[in-house]
Amino acid sequence: MREISQISKNASGFIHACDYDQEGEVIGYNILEHACHHKYSISKRAKFSSLTDEEIIQSFNNLLPPNEKLKDAGTSRHMIDFIYGINLSRALTNSVNKKKNLLEKSKKVTSNYQLAESRVPHLHSLSKGKKKLKIIYLNPIGML
Repeated sequence: MREISQISKNASGFIHACDYDQEGEVIGYNILEHACHHKYSISKRAKFSSLTDEEIIQSFNNLLPPNEKLKDAGTSRHMIDFIYGINLSRALTNSVNKKKNLLEKSKKVTSNYQLAESRVPHLHSLSKGKKKLKIIYLNPIGML
């Protein structure tokens, strides 16, 4: 970020050329806002979906204004994922550990649990056999 910030001080213009989706828009927005000192609104947007020479040249010859709606959708999604994930992960962990503590008293359970809310499973670890998948369906609201 420091290097981008230094280079941006002498820039005469800014072109946002990250992937043209929510994630790419948010990445470009964050760079332009934080490293380039609030240049998102005056930047131009290169829109391309493949990396062919023809499409990239056409995109840079037809620059667009930044996509505020896509940026807003992406930043909203990030905030919701962050807030929802932190709170649900903690609620799940606390509710299961409460139940575990009750079971430990009867010597039926001796392990600790750390649960996380995630829409993306840890497929790499599962595919390498590093973890075994044990699906437990809980009603965390009823357990709290």
